[in-house]
Amino acid sequence: MFIFVEEPKSDVIKRVATFMYGNYVRMSDGVECYNACNGMHRRYVDMSQKAWNHVWENDDYEYQRHKAPYYSMVKKCYAWIKGEGVGSV
Repeated sequence: MFIFVEEPKSDVIKRVATFMYGNYVRMSDGVECYNACNGMHRRYVDMSQKAWNHVWENDDYEYQRHKAPYYSMVKKCYAWIKGEGVGSV
């Protein structure tokens, strides 16, 4: 996936975090993978992924309505985090 080699801007980190979270990759493994592919922006990537995971894991979080698309490696199609329908996490 091309997102793993893009400069780690906030929108790119969100897409990477969404992909990892949606496919049940542990956050630490996701950060290591992204940093290995991208060139070690560890602190920024780690903090950004933690922030997104917090949004998705906490039902009472103020951004509960946030939805994010990701590619499911199991279902081989796009699905939604915090969405509705088949393939939602």
